[in-house]
Amino acid sequence: MDFVGKLPEDIQFKILSLLNNSISHATQNPALGADTPISVARLPCDLLRKFNPANVTQLLSQYGYAIIDDFIPYFKCSSGDITLPDLIETCQTSITSLKPAGVGTGITKKYAPSIRGDLTRLFSNSDLISEKDETTKAMNKLRARILSLVEPLNDLLMTSTSRLTPRGLQLAYFPGKGAQYTAHRDCSPLNPERRLTMLFYVNPSWKPGDGGELRLHPAGSHAVDIEPLANRLLIFRCDLLHQVLPTFADRFAVTMWLYASEGLNLPSIAKTIPRSLTSRPTIFVSIPSYCDSETHATVKSLVSSASYPSRLRIGILYQDNLDEHEDLHSNVPLPIPFQSDFSKGSSSPGSLLQIRGNVVPTCDAFGPAYARAEIFENFFDNEDYYLQIDSHMRFAEGWDDFLIECVTKGQDHTSVMKKWVITFYPPPYTMPDDHRIPPFGPVIMHPMKFDSDGMLKITGRVLKNEKNATSMTSENPQLIQQKFVAAGFLFTSSETMKKCPLDMNLKGLFFGEEIALSARLWTSGFDFAVPISGPKGSNGLVWHLWSRKHRRTWWEDLNSESRKTTNEMRQLSQIRIMKMLSKKENTIEKFGLGIERTLEQFEEFCGVNFDEKKIKTEFDVNFE
Repeated sequence: MDFVGKLPEDIQFKILSLLNNSISHATQNPALGADTPISVARLPCDLLRKFNPANVTQLLSQYGYAIIDDFIPYFKCSSGDITLPDLIETCQTSITSLKPAGVGTGITKKYAPSIRGDLTRLFSNSDLISEKDETTKAMNKLRARILSLVEPLNDLLMTSTSRLTPRGLQLAYFPGKGAQYTAHRDCSPLNPERRLTMLFYVNPSWKPGDGGELRLHPAGSHAVDIEPLANRLLIFRCDLLHQVLPTFADRFAVTMWLYASEGLNLPSIAKTIPRSLTSRPTIFVSIPSYCDSETHATVKSLVSSASYPSRLRIGILYQDNLDEHEDLHSNVPLPIPFQSDFSKGSSSPGSLLQIRGNVVPTCDAFGPAYARAEIFENFFDNEDYYLQIDSHMRFAEGWDDFLIECVTKGQDHTSVMKKWVITFYPPPYTMPDDHRIPPFGPVIMHPMKFDSDGMLKITGRVLKNEKNATSMTSENPQLIQQKFVAAGFLFTSSETMKKCPLDMNLKGLFFGEEIALSARLWTSGFDFAVPISGPKGSNGLVWHLWSRKHRRTWWEDLNSESRKTTNEMRQLSQIRIMKMLSKKENTIEKFGLGIERTLEQFEEFCGVNFDEKKIKTEFDVNFE
């Protein structure tokens, strides 16, 4: 291997990066008595929860550390907030003000890059309060956010005469190239009053192989590697042995140490980490946008209202006239740039919120059905769940946890957990006040009529009293069964969409998209449902802007020549759907009907006859 040392430095670092996993495992001190490290992405979900002082106290007692993901917002809610994009920019522009860090305290302090290879800047409490520059101002806002956790922890961990208090912050930067910080503790005989370390990561592009994980060595237990993911706050005891593994990409972290004259009121932490391992599921969100100024406001609501924004993978297809619409989306900037060069298989599980996108001119738009299929084809990357929405919507707090619970609650996770599709026509919100009109009850979808083109139109009717519903599901009493899917709001397991991928052949189509997808999903064994209420029993889950006054529409933009071409494409798409829904002509293909149930059974279920273009059922008296 001597020849490796003669290669250019960038090639050497690349080789080290690829070998990082084996190198990091080899650096573990066998005297510590820990076996193979466990990546935190595979740890039990109860180690990755939002801040709850009782939970954090329990985790500190049981394991010596606790993790809070999605710690600061992606979008600014008030003038005093610090957002993740702000902090990322602050860290990246502060590199020139950082200095090599030393090891030890007082007379023991020395500079040894082979032991500690980061650059740092220390901010005292008075520095932070002064807010003398942009970096200090941003750090003070982060300090305030972290301090909001301290008092509740004081009440549980400390006595009235000894309280946890900070003495400032430290910004640390590891510049890659194998920089590390060998095993150490944050408290020492010369720094005995350090009790807790609050460590916040600011690494939006981190991926496996970049290194820089924090390896914790709980006494008498397994070593644990914590990935330095952006927007993650790690809290751990200062007497816990830990190290920063060799880094091969830029790595930023902000640290606040909490001091107290007395120790923490915690029992022993020497407990074995359980081996039943899992990870937080991810959600892919599909958003087709046509000249819609509400698109980024929809993303803001989607992200800000999620219990865990970091689980979201958002795919946006912008269909805009770039010359005319240069400022169309500037009213609400995205929290992070969208990835226009996204390639499947490139995303890392458990990493930061991701936005994947592409921009096409309006002249290359072929309607919403085709746009959704294009998003699915280009941006869906085998996430755990799939959410399909329109570009003008609002969401209730905790919508993500709620929807996942809807499709999994009360079901056998080994067999039928993938059967439900949550879907309905949402109640409206209004502009410009963003008023969300409370729903008057679950909206159940019914066949309305066949139009002149032979396409079945669907309508939504409000259920007056869900207790009278004959379609209540037995597996989950919080759901009421639907007859059809709504293309503008649909949530399900990704396995559903893998079995029924969106049809790329429906160009020019508007009416007909929902009935085609409904038939394909239902005959493939999936059922549709609407929740009775929203998250935590609230009145509402999602809202839709039904007015089109704020935006142009795809069909209104068509000139005489393009309208003729589009009409021809639409007719071909309609013929394709009618053949699929005909008992005389239907064939099984990739985008055809399923084989779990028959077309005749679907007709009986939803009350229509597609060949005769007849609706066989009347509205129930329970509906308005």
